[in-house]
Amino acid sequence: MYVKMPSGTEFDFSLPGFEIEKFDSEYCLCAQDAANLNVPGTILCCGNQMQALLFYNGKEVDKVMLRDVLPKQTVVIVLSCDKHELLCFAPICKNKKELVSFIAGMYKFCDCYDNIYAHARQGIDLALWLYKHNPSKEKETEWGI
Repeated sequence: MYVKMPSGTEFDFSLPGFEIEKFDSEYCLCAQDAANLNVPGTILCCGNQMQALLFYNGKEVDKVMLRDVLPKQTVVIVLSCDKHELLCFAPICKNKKELVSFIAGMYKFCDCYDNIYAHARQGIDLALWLYKHNPSKEKETEWGI
C-alpha cells in the first residue's frame, strides 16, 4: 500500500497535542510531556487527508481515503521516505475504549491475512505510544496503560 502525497503543497504535519520536527531527513514525533518517537528512514505525518493506493501484482486495484478508515479520529501514518509505502498507522485515541477497539481490530485483521503481523504490531505500538502521551486523553481509572 502506498500513500499518494498531496501535490504542489506541503503535507499536513499538524497533530493535536503533538509536534512533528524534521532534523535533516529524519522526522521526530514530539509529545508535550517531552517524550519523543523517532522512526529512522520514515516520514511521520497526519494521514487523514491522504489517499492510500492499493496494489496487487504491480497494478493499482483500489484507492482508500485514510480519513474513511477511522473517521472520528486523527490518524498518524508512518511512511517509508523513498517510496511512500505505508508501514503502519494508528489513531490518536482519547480513551481506553477507542484504544482497545483499534487493537482488537488489528488482531482481527491479522487473523485474516498472512505475513501482516509485524506491520500490525508496529501500528499497535504506535497507538499505545500516542495514547500514553496524548495530553487530551480523558481521565479514566488507570489499568497500567
